Amino acid sequence: MKKVSLLIITAIVLSNACVERSKPIQKSDRSKIRKFIHASPPAIANKIDASFGDGSITLLGYDVSPVEIAPGRKVTVKWYWRLEKQIDAGWRLFTHVVDSTGSSRINADGTGPVRKNYQPGSWKVGEIIEDVQKIAIPKNWKWPVAEFRTGIWRGKDRMELRGQSDKSNRIKGVMVKVKGARTSDVPELMIPKATGRIKIDGKTDEEAWSRAALAKSFFRPTSGNPVTKTPTEARLLWDDENLYASFMCKDQRIRSTYTKHDDELWNQDVVEIFLDPDGDSKNYYEFQASPAGITFDSFLPSYRKNQNDWESQMKAAVTVDGTLNKPEDDDVSWTAEIAIPFKAIKHALKAPPAEGDVWRGNLFRIDLGKQGISGMAWSPPLKPDYHVLDRFGKFRFVKSIEEAAAPSVIAPAAAPAGKAEGKE
Repeated sequence: MKKVSLLIITAIVLSNACVERSKPIQKSDRSKIRKFIHASPPAIANKIDASFGDGSITLLGYDVSPVEIAPGRKVTVKWYWRLEKQIDAGWRLFTHVVDSTGSSRINADGTGPVRKNYQPGSWKVGEIIEDVQKIAIPKNWKWPVAEFRTGIWRGKDRMELRGQSDKSNRIKGVMVKVKGARTSDVPELMIPKATGRIKIDGKTDEEAWSRAALAKSFFRPTSGNPVTKTPTEARLLWDDENLYASFMCKDQRIRSTYTKHDDELWNQDVVEIFLDPDGDSKNYYEFQASPAGITFDSFLPSYRKNQNDWESQMKAAVTVDGTLNKPEDDDVSWTAEIAIPFKAIKHALKAPPAEGDVWRGNLFRIDLGKQGISGMAWSPPLKPDYHVLDRFGKFRFVKSIEEAAAPSVIAPAAAPAGKAEGKE
């Protein structure tokens, strides 16, 4: 699914801007880093065994400390390299620090004694290099994790990586949690387990729906202001097979002309569910249903990298109080009922979840009115982008109806209004 907005273009510019920085190559001074050169591997907390340059250099693993940090503090990352075959002079190490979306925010290429005194082109075969970097996380860091990606470069080239690669020849998965990221004001729903079978027919007349978790307050995505003119109510339930959601959407002009599964439903009336089951701000899922009963599902291994050929076998049914695609009359509302099979969710600690488990997720609605597209969100991203994963709310799975009787809904702090409230 390709959705173009100023924010996406900005993100691309930022991610491309943090490239390897060219500085004059200093003469290698092995004497200054003797204590970082080993004949045999020291104790390594996290082993990788990744291969660069057709087996020329091996990254044996890394240590990172602390594993959770407050903005403004330093993280110590130790990379353990071994030269297997002599390489040409000029090859250098680089490190980028990326946020939860995968966008590069910090360039730490020259940080650390090895980077300043002993680059790979001067290493000796068999040496194990302990490459220590102390990297400060800025005080204004806004994401729940900071990830450190490293590799080897020369000029415009990066040495090919085989192993734990992010497809840009950088090691991925080395990260710390960042305290105080913008997750403290996100809402939480206590989702009860259904006591009876749910039939997906768009009617939501089973007794369980009357006791489901209720998301009654929706907000404008960028401003965080409450939506009052076209109210939406969402309810959630679960059982051992499915996550269930229903949306009741007040709407005087119900429109969706799409007829095929995985069509671009977000351009007209639609409701959406996003799930980040393990809360790692990647490997997330998107589900949509239109008032015509058409569905869309997608798996995203990283920020906005939709794999639309992925199929969840989701089910959806809709009832319309009015007439679909007849703008000349006044409609009342439409209701969507959705079932998402847990067996389709591969990136979760447990699927189905256990009682007490918490998944990150969000609920959205797009309304195509007379004045154009407008959007609304259960947990507003506070920018014109529905894929802000650190602003996803919390879905807590519980057993008893009593635990879910009073779900928490927290109004977010206002943010400057954007120009694309309905854009994803």
